[in-house]
Amino acid sequence: MTAMFQPPDVTGAIFVDGSGRRGRRLRRATYALVAVLLVLLAAFWLLQGLDVFEFGT
Repeated sequence: MTAMFQPPDVTGAIFVDGSGRRGRRLRRATYALVAVLLVLLAAFWLLQGLDVFEFGT
């Protein structure tokens, strides 16, 4: 007996992560990226302030 071909369910979830590991990893990577960007922004801001007060040269 041959089974009928059934197309894949297009409404089903593609990525299922029951453990939540992917979410934790993405959250940590996002926090790290935001922290690096804030440090760079603070450094840029401080360097601009040093130029204004002529402490740098």
